[in-house]
Amino acid sequence: MLAGFFLAFIVGLLVGVVEGALGGGRHPAIGVIVGMTCAIPASLWAMHSALGRTYSGFRITLTSAH
Repeated sequence: MLAGFFLAFIVGLLVGVVEGALGGGRHPAIGVIVGMTCAIPASLWAMHSALGRTYSGFRITLTSAH
C-alpha cells in the first residue's frame, strides 16, 4: 500500500506541475485517474513481492478457508 501511495504521489505531483505549467484548469478527476493507474499496479507488485519471500524460515501464504 505504501509503494502505491508513494508512486501515486510522485506521479500526481508531476502531472500537477505539468498541468499548471501548461495553464490548464485543475481537474480533480485527472488526479484520481492518475493515482489509481499508479497505485493499483504498485500495490499488486508489492503484494506479489511480499508473498514470494521467505522471512526467517517462514513464508506468508494464501490458503482456502474450506
